[in-house]
Amino acid sequence: MRAYSSFAAIALLTATAIWACGDDDSEPGMPIGNAGAGGTAGAGGSGGAAGSGGSDNGGAPNGGSAGTTVTPPLMAPMVDCTGCVQLTASVPATITDTALMENVVQFQFPPPPAAMPPYDLSNVTAITWRVRALTNDPSFFVRALVQNSPPEAADYSLGAFGERAMLTEADFPRGTWVDVTLDLSPAGGADAGVQADAGDAGGGDIADAGGGADAGGLLTAFDKSKVRVFALNIGSIAPAAGLISVEVESVTLTGTSPNFSNVDFSTGLNGLVANNYLALPGTQFPPTAL
Repeated sequence: MRAYSSFAAIALLTATAIWACGDDDSEPGMPIGNAGAGGTAGAGGSGGAAGSGGSDNGGAPNGGSAGTTVTPPLMAPMVDCTGCVQLTASVPATITDTALMENVVQFQFPPPPAAMPPYDLSNVTAITWRVRALTNDPSFFVRALVQNSPPEAADYSLGAFGERAMLTEADFPRGTWVDVTLDLSPAGGADAGVQADAGDAGGGDIADAGGGADAGGLLTAFDKSKVRVFALNIGSIAPAAGLISVEVESVTLTGTSPNFSNVDFSTGLNGLVANNYLALPGTQFPPTAL
């Protein structure tokens, strides 16, 4: 009887095992299917591994870039006028004109074309530029000038300079318009101590219309009836970098000219341009109408 019971128990266990292993057609909602879904969650863990790879950069390249210093561009000083022009020059740390010992940028009214008559200032005894300084410094200056040039003259060595008007706080108080005058009277206010340079006026007496000429008809002395350069220089006499800026309200003749009239800048630049011949190295600024 005991043997029969043992045999029956063994048979029952064997049948149960065969049923569990052989049932491959499980329904979708069975616990075995739920276990497979858990494997999908494991795929999310792979994404985390990719994040670790990114951390290998350590952010070091970005850190170095943040430490780079970028030099800001030069900017002209703020202006405080309307109906005027702003003239600005960036001067280098070394003197470029060793003959005159200065750094200069020139702003001029374009000369008439060679085929046209030059400016006739025969009846003009003075030219006045009305100037206000935006940058005061004892080494900064403005200077009015006129010159003869080809084809009436062999070069640019004949002309008249006014004196350097130094942009000190005493002579150009902030917010104050100052008259900068070039004397063209026969006894002339040209600075006789200034040596001529190509593109610059030479010092000396002021010749009336019909001044001296050589055998070829070229001028040998400055003749104010044959002016082709009508300009204002701004610059520095110090070997130090700096930014010079002034405002100009008007240009006025004492006397009359048949082909040059008084200028105010209420309607724009009226032809005033920078003379590229006298441009300095580095950033330079065109005249700006305000």
